[in-house]
Amino acid sequence: MSEPPQNSTSDNCLDCYLNFVRNIPKNSQPSLRLHKLTERERDVVIALARGLSNKEIAQELDLAESTIKIHIQGILRKLHLTSRLQAAIFVVKHGLDKRNT
Repeated sequence: MSEPPQNSTSDNCLDCYLNFVRNIPKNSQPSLRLHKLTERERDVVIALARGLSNKEIAQELDLAESTIKIHIQGILRKLHLTSRLQAAIFVVKHGLDKRNT
């Protein structure tokens, strides 16, 4: 696998990395993990990938902020991830963000 592209301007750095992630060949194992998510967890992780805070996700989905925290814990556990950033990258890499736009 090649390294992510390097860019001298910080404005384009995230875009370059996201394009790199989108072009990584899809593995069947992560796809299987996506099927473990409930519909509500998918809604939460997609909103998370859009950069929303727990409070903003709660407002958008009309849920309590504590419920969002529980959903995020479940998402991270089911996808075998350790951070919100990893979850956001996972969503972009596997095109989940494109399915509900």
